[in-house]
Amino acid sequence: MAAKNIRVNVADLVAPAEWGAAPAAVRRAAIVRLGELAATIKRDEITRGVGVDGRQLRPVKPTSRPDGATGKPLDPHYAESRTIRLMAVHLDDKGITLFWRADGSRGSWAKILGYHADGLVPGAPVRNVIGFSPAGRRKLEDSFRTYWRNVTGQRRKAPVRKAKAVAAPAPKAAPAPKPAPAPTAPVPPPTPRSTGRVEYLPVGQKMNPRSRKIQVEILPAGRPRKPRTPTAPEPPKPAPPPVPTPAPRPVKPPAPKPVPKVAPPRPAPPPRPPRAPVVQRPKVVAGEAIPPKPPTAIESATAYADRLGVQVEASGHAALVQILGAERVKTVPAGYDSVSKRILINERHPSWSEPQAFMDRSFREKWFSSPAADHIIVHEVGHALHDRSDPDLYKVVRRLQLPLATTHLIKLEVSEYAASSPVEFVAEAYAALKNGRTLSDVLMRLYRKLGGPEV
Repeated sequence: MAAKNIRVNVADLVAPAEWGAAPAAVRRAAIVRLGELAATIKRDEITRGVGVDGRQLRPVKPTSRPDGATGKPLDPHYAESRTIRLMAVHLDDKGITLFWRADGSRGSWAKILGYHADGLVPGAPVRNVIGFSPAGRRKLEDSFRTYWRNVTGQRRKAPVRKAKAVAAPAPKAAPAPKPAPAPTAPVPPPTPRSTGRVEYLPVGQKMNPRSRKIQVEILPAGRPRKPRTPTAPEPPKPAPPPVPTPAPRPVKPPAPKPVPKVAPPRPAPPPRPPRAPVVQRPKVVAGEAIPPKPPTAIESATAYADRLGVQVEASGHAALVQILGAERVKTVPAGYDSVSKRILINERHPSWSEPQAFMDRSFREKWFSSPAADHIIVHEVGHALHDRSDPDLYKVVRRLQLPLATTHLIKLEVSEYAASSPVEFVAEAYAALKNGRTLSDVLMRLYRKLGGPEV
């Protein structure tokens, strides 16, 4: 009978010396990454209808599907099919195991897939999907080895290429010398032309600046210039008579300005006595002291997170709406944003007005792991410390799924909310341990393997 599980060992992918030399946190993150790659590649092969031999599975007759499903064989309803929905990954120190969980009262779905792989289903051909195709196996090995080289800082050695012999180019022949140009006859200077009485040179011909020809006026022929007749000098003009100087005018002294009348100074008013300061005294009952104003639940939560070095946005309703949507935020009292590394508090949630009553009701319904009034902020601080201790492992844990048997155990020992995902299990377990609860050895080992923060 065909195997029911798919086993992948790290020793088949990484040399034992390299694996043993790596830190424990790096090995733990690598095991988680291997499980994630194996689950992704196997889901892709099932969705495309590829068997273990690398070929397409035999198609299904339309009459065998009365509901009109259109998916590939063994995957009629895509993500809602049991072959996809019941697939899970088990992690250990030596590798991962890909298996299928039980489907209600029918037992493990791997048993049904084994019947298909062995051809024991009446009227159906052999369809084996318990394993990887050759292409899927190569993809898994290449992807994990690339991840391992990136984590450990190793680089693949580039192949040494042999240099090809290249023949030297033949020398080029020297160009033949060009023949010398034949001598040309000298160009005679332009002949001057005559117009009337003056000779001039054509346009463009250089002229001697000392030549008199450029100083002669050019006139038409037959019209000579008339000679000028000399004139007698004019007699000198008589000098003008002197102008008499006027007598100076007498200067009048300025009239004196009238002195303005100044009113006698008024006597200063007597100073007013200072007013006594008004002191508002609180009303005190005889024999009683004034109690200080207690901090609100949001102020107490912010102070608790500040002591541990975690940033808090006390008015984070708007940011939560952008991340989760307006409808989902109505049921979320707070959330941790792994991008900005801060806790966003939904100040509009009713739990912050009466935290103790809200937690008592939630603990009775087994939704949260403790009835403490500060459980919500302790839970979100657990997320922040989990992310701070190992950010790469935190990103991987957020994408993992819990096996069905582990989910039932978490619901019984921790809470319903802790069973929703591995990252919520770590936060709920951290809040339970901080409030004095104890967990079983199985869940504590799982808490440490997922990178839970120290309590």
